Amino acid sequence: STALIASCNAESTPMAGLLSRGVIKTKVSLLPANHDFLVQVELVNNSREVLEFHIEPGRTFNSIPDEFQDLVAVNTTQIVLQPAASMKAVLFAYCKNKHKKGPDRTTPLELGPMASDQLVRICRFIDGESFNIQTIRHIVWAVSDTVPLPNGPLALENEKTVAELQRYLDVDLGRASADHVLELDTLSREAGLE
Repeated sequence: STALIASCNAESTPMAGLLSRGVIKTKVSLLPANHDFLVQVELVNNSREVLEFHIEPGRTFNSIPDEFQDLVAVNTTQIVLQPAASMKAVLFAYCKNKHKKGPDRTTPLELGPMASDQLVRICRFIDGESFNIQTIRHIVWAVSDTVPLPNGPLALENEKTVAELQRYLDVDLGRASADHVLELDTLSREAGLE
């Protein structure tokens, strides 16, 4: 069965450890969505134990062929998988290569590695906040592709959260605030997401 698994910040085992030990097997595909992407991850428990783990913020999903954008999860997705059982988890993921075209429902995906340290850190930051979809898309591009962050979607966000985000981009990434200004429609048009 397919389930939309609730995202949470609970402490559990990261999926990476189970993958490296061969305890779980995965298959990734895209589902139709109105905004960015719903990723379906089929999970198989190869062990005789109940596995409680999470798909980490910053986990990538690579598009095949390489002409399409890869995706990145920005929320923690908690999973409980019974022994020798399988399930399908559905989570939101965002494009991370602004310079490429977005994948469509027929684009094959494979589970990728964790993103860069900087992108993982910003995904963890996003995980604790309630940004709108447009803002998340552009925050990911600002870090993954070093593109300016537009003011448009930030105007819709909590002022304190925007200040924390700006500090992260300015201090942690060493970028000047002036580098983050670009019209929202320009970025979306360049990425083919109008």
